[in-house]
Amino acid sequence: MKNMFSKELLKESELEKRIYNEFVDRSQFLFEIKKPYSKILDPYKESKYPLNRVGMFPRVTKKYLQNWIDISQLIKLLKTSKIKDDLYSFESESKLRDSIWNVLYDIGSDSYTTNDEWIGNDSFDQIDSRIEETTKITIAANKLLAFTTENKIKSFFENFEYKKKYAKTPYFTIFDIGPGSGNTIVPLIELIHSLSNQGHVPKNYQDHIHVMLIDGDVRSLNKTKNLLRNGKTFNSLKYVDYIRANFGRLHLNPHLDSFQNRVDLIVSGAAIMHNTNKTQFFKSLYSILKPDGTMCIWDWYCGPTFAAPYLKLGENNTIVNTDTDSFIFEPTQEFTEEFYRLSENTLKKRIIYEVTLEEAEETEANFQAWLGLWGYIDRNKSTGKLIERYVDGLPVSKYLNKLFWAKIKTEDGFNYIKDFLIKTIIKKDIQPFGSKTAYYFIEGYGENYSELMKESGFFEPRDISFDSVYGDFRQMIPSIEMEHLGKAIKFSFGDKKT
Repeated sequence: MKNMFSKELLKESELEKRIYNEFVDRSQFLFEIKKPYSKILDPYKESKYPLNRVGMFPRVTKKYLQNWIDISQLIKLLKTSKIKDDLYSFESESKLRDSIWNVLYDIGSDSYTTNDEWIGNDSFDQIDSRIEETTKITIAANKLLAFTTENKIKSFFENFEYKKKYAKTPYFTIFDIGPGSGNTIVPLIELIHSLSNQGHVPKNYQDHIHVMLIDGDVRSLNKTKNLLRNGKTFNSLKYVDYIRANFGRLHLNPHLDSFQNRVDLIVSGAAIMHNTNKTQFFKSLYSILKPDGTMCIWDWYCGPTFAAPYLKLGENNTIVNTDTDSFIFEPTQEFTEEFYRLSENTLKKRIIYEVTLEEAEETEANFQAWLGLWGYIDRNKSTGKLIERYVDGLPVSKYLNKLFWAKIKTEDGFNYIKDFLIKTIIKKDIQPFGSKTAYYFIEGYGENYSELMKESGFFEPRDISFDSVYGDFRQMIPSIEMEHLGKAIKFSFGDKKT
């Protein structure tokens, strides 16, 4: 290595910016992994549908990202790049690797708000027209989330006239993280309207509610804002604002400073998964809550769906490098320099993660969900019944179920991309119903939100399955089709205590 003191060393933050710009082309209306890095980070970009919607590997949640990306190969490429001399500013190879991981976490989070998934109209337009309508379960989850906030709302408006006299800001302040097309916040305001009719909330509640929307897509923000300002099933709200922000960099947003310790309720529906690195994100949300504030969210929780490319049924959550029998280690164990040195030429993508039976059920439910999101399961517009494409005489959902459970019991494990998409959907030329969805497959699933919330200071946070919450409120919403997807959804709750 060159003498590191022969030139002025760059600060680590500046180095990470240079690595980021080396990996990513962020010219106007473009967000793409540059060649030759795309072979490692975004290998299916140019593939035939649906592989071109697998998405870049940095979108895998931080907990599992190291199992998908061969960082040794990335370093080799960087050492032949135009920024190769900058790399000598790092005091060690370990520091270089840490910075590369930080850059990849940022790329994963940034991709949601800058690439063609959201800049184009596809994803935004299909939330209502295909995704919500086909699965129904997301509509139910948003309604259930609203019901879980009832006690919080009643508590705030108890003795409200007295509180108004002494409160500095007599508003019930709600933050909606990732409002989409308004499907999370609208059921909540409808609930408040219903509680108003019952006498639990003032009739003029619209004067005492402040809704703040946070999303990276301005169309989503504007649509949701207009829905709340022109309510048909509730009083039109007066105070609706928004912050356009990337979830992954929320802690850097200056607009959040004015809300420190001022927010009563944070809600979110199927949005936080888009954040690759969630630790700082939850800390930011904790800081804006009042001392008695509450966070209520639901999200796709799919167990270790993306723990590794290959999944195998087992008893212990271990990762196995199948190219050598020398490495079996816990997923949380730090990857050491020695590991990288020994496995540089063998790691590749042959990593298998052992899942428990319960995790396997959650994972399979997640894989099933994508059949609807990608258009292989649809809803007949005249009868309302679900319809499916067929594979070898079986409905695609049953075919996937059979393949998944057969493969995860083998030594090689199951790879959704190679075993199902490539060998089944593409090889047999199974076409989706209607337009192709814009949603990417690789997402930041797999984290236990309650664990992350606890680390961020939340008081006794808890994760509850969809099925459990649905059981509590079953009488309030109609029966749900595709209930097996309930295994792929979890609700998370946490309070801020003094």
